[in-house]
Amino acid sequence: MNKTDLPLVSLIIPCYNHEQYVTEAITSVVNQSYQNIELIVIDDGSKDNSVKVIEKLADEYEFVFIHRKNKGLSATLNEGIKISKGKYFCALASDDIYILDKIEKQVLFMENNKEYGMCYGNMIQLDNKKIVNKTKVKNAKNGFVFDELLMFNFVIPALTVMLKKDIFNSIGFFDEKSFIEDYDMWLRISDKYKIGYLNQYLGYYRIHETNISKQTLNMYKAQKIIIQKWSECKNYHKALKKWKMIWFNVLSLNHKKEANKYFIHNSAVLAFFLSLFFIFLSERKFRIFKSIFKLKYISLIFLYTLFIVLVSLMIIILHQTYDITYTTKYIGYGATLFITIFIYVPLS
Repeated sequence: MNKTDLPLVSLIIPCYNHEQYVTEAITSVVNQSYQNIELIVIDDGSKDNSVKVIEKLADEYEFVFIHRKNKGLSATLNEGIKISKGKYFCALASDDIYILDKIEKQVLFMENNKEYGMCYGNMIQLDNKKIVNKTKVKNAKNGFVFDELLMFNFVIPALTVMLKKDIFNSIGFFDEKSFIEDYDMWLRISDKYKIGYLNQYLGYYRIHETNISKQTLNMYKAQKIIIQKWSECKNYHKALKKWKMIWFNVLSLNHKKEANKYFIHNSAVLAFFLSLFFIFLSERKFRIFKSIFKLKYISLIFLYTLFIVLVSLMIIILHQTYDITYTTKYIGYGATLFITIFIYVPLS
């Protein structure tokens, strides 16, 4: 088959300070077994020698090269999308590498499954050219997978993705304010289109100190913003709860202060409801409660006092952790004062 008879695949490589890696990324594209590829490399204001490296490669392989000041990853991807002409679209980070038949396999899948808007596959983790781990996508799904993605039941490796370019006409471009633009995009695509899974290795993901995926705290905050965009979905609250549990475990390793906020908040809520239980105990029921648990020296007034303290503590913690408004804070203090008056006056 003639090269021009094949569907054109537009491939964007955004580069920022990857002079030591970008050559491998580019050559993994130009050496693909599939030949009808439009390669666009955009340097996003690199401060190292990336531009010189790419210019030399552009002269040799004749691809489109753009160099300009830094605008960020999402803006760079959007710029490439707008000038590209392909039927299909891929993006390759300048520190990653494609397996040489990646594009061929995915074009074949997309052409034979026209109801799918996007497809993805497995990746191999690479550390200084040494294979660290061959990673198959855990719990990988096909079809309409929005709920599965929202619930973090599986993760799509951005390195392995191919999608129909005309999708951007209906769902818009990458969010230039988001720190993890890929997860946001996969959710928007899966909300309207089927997504396919190829159980094959499609690329090498390089592990090194400047990976965006290592910037844990920024990812934590960005992911919460993305989930909140889907607050009207039926699984939103379940997804938010699962997000909290996942990130509590992650942050516990390197960001204990952020993890403690979640732990303290839940502890305060639990203490509040335990205290609320005590306040509704009558003197008679309280005596029964004391006899059951053999509490000889605790009075009902003491438990009421504990309740007041815990409510106040919870309000302070919530205010400091979640920046609730001053109005909400002082309503809480007012409610505490109200309860105090109507408890202590009759008992004093």
